[in-house]
Amino acid sequence: MLKQIIACCLLSFIHVFAQAQSLKSGFEALRVYDFFKAKQIFTSKLKKEPAASNYGLALIHVDHLNHFYSLDSAFNRITKAEKAFQILDSTKQLKYIVYSLSDSAIQHIKSRIYSNAFASAQKINIPEYFQYYIDYYVGSPLSDEAKRLRNQRAFQRADSLNSAKGWELFLNKYPDSEQAKQAANNLDDAQYREETSSQTLEDFEKFLANRPLSKHKQDAEDAIYSLSITKIAVEDLYAFSKKYPDNRNTNQAWEQLYDLYTSDQRKESFTAFKENYPEYPFQDRIQYDFQLSGTRLFPVVHNDLWGYADSTGRVVIPFQFEEAEDFSENLALVRIHNKIAYINKSGIRLVQPNWNDGEAFSNGLAIVEKDDKYGIINTRGELILSNNYSNIIGPEAGFYSIEKDSLWGFLNLKARIIVQPIYQEVQMFSEGLAAVKRDGKYGFIDYTGHEIISFKFDDIGDFKDGLSRVMIDDLYGLIARNGTVILPVKYQRIGIFRNGLCRILLNDKCGYVNKGGKIIIPLQTTCASAIQ
Repeated sequence: MLKQIIACCLLSFIHVFAQAQSLKSGFEALRVYDFFKAKQIFTSKLKKEPAASNYGLALIHVDHLNHFYSLDSAFNRITKAEKAFQILDSTKQLKYIVYSLSDSAIQHIKSRIYSNAFASAQKINIPEYFQYYIDYYVGSPLSDEAKRLRNQRAFQRADSLNSAKGWELFLNKYPDSEQAKQAANNLDDAQYREETSSQTLEDFEKFLANRPLSKHKQDAEDAIYSLSITKIAVEDLYAFSKKYPDNRNTNQAWEQLYDLYTSDQRKESFTAFKENYPEYPFQDRIQYDFQLSGTRLFPVVHNDLWGYADSTGRVVIPFQFEEAEDFSENLALVRIHNKIAYINKSGIRLVQPNWNDGEAFSNGLAIVEKDDKYGIINTRGELILSNNYSNIIGPEAGFYSIEKDSLWGFLNLKARIIVQPIYQEVQMFSEGLAAVKRDGKYGFIDYTGHEIISFKFDDIGDFKDGLSRVMIDDLYGLIARNGTVILPVKYQRIGIFRNGLCRILLNDKCGYVNKGGKIIIPLQTTCASAIQ
């Protein structure tokens, strides 16, 4: 028995010694720049010695003087080495000192990779490469600087084009950039300039119809105003309001009319206004709105009940609600007997407490819920969209998405159905098209609900620069917005475009194609790194 124990111990020692020798020979090969041998040894030891082997491979890939130089691969290996090293006990970690492997050595290599990769990104100096650096080199202390440079360079590119399409692309990609506010202003300017270039009333009407959420809306409304009337007068404002009853600018025109008519702020003027303009659309709101014109009310609480106070702290609406939210479009959501209602600034319930839950008003509409069914009401509490939907999301990007019987569709900002809920899934619109799923397959529809690209894909991506990556039976291809096949669905992988090219994998060989689907760099037997 003792002999067997001794034999087992001896065999274990020999095995450990052989393992150590193998790693040692790999690092010896690395020391004399025999990168091929070192790579072969480290690769063979990845499973049993992941920390040291990945560390050795990282040293190979980070050295720019050899055939295997690849900062992407180096980062991949050093990350794996760090993960494997951290779970080792201290005794095992100490044994790796002979290979100069330690936590500080790993951090040193990572720092070197971060720095060198960032220098490469700076040299190329395009937004796409900075974005790749941010996405791939996770944890880099230079990521914030890379984001700043990415945003700066992308903004410069958009500024050089100074077109609506260019600014839209910038905002879609970098909504949180420090230039986003300026880009949004530039987008509004470009859209307004391009779409109203002839300065006709029809142009401005079309602009408002096409872009109801534009921040440039007021300029278009002012242009319609100036083209529709010859002078600021009660008669002209009234005529304008009558001509454009469905335009949101009509409310502003009514208020301008009110300001002119009641400029003396006398009670008799208010009474005369109501008598002379009975068609004013919000009679039930007008009285206290006139009295509190320009006054802001704030929700306040006392003894677990909510009310509203003005900026001086004076309680204007008594404490009577179980819940109270801020005013939005002169209406506030409150909860009474566990039901929600909407009140005006006089505390009058314009929408009675008939709903279990709801959201603030936006564009004159609010989503409400009762018995797990959702609908949309206007400011008078009228159901614009019946509450028989299991979910309503939005508004976002100019649309609501609606769900009924586990199927999805779209509404416009007036709560009118533009796409019936007939799809298993819907995604946000990108470049004018939305990916939707029907009968287990994906296709694309436009804003009107027309099916632009047929339903034949197992998976599908948003359009970017006019192209979408599609998948059938785990193989990939590329299509254009009109459905034209740019790359047939036969590739194992298709990467993202960088500098006008993307990598492809076909029959385990890598190459590069341009956006026209032409192979620019022929297929090769190996890939420098994983295709993303």
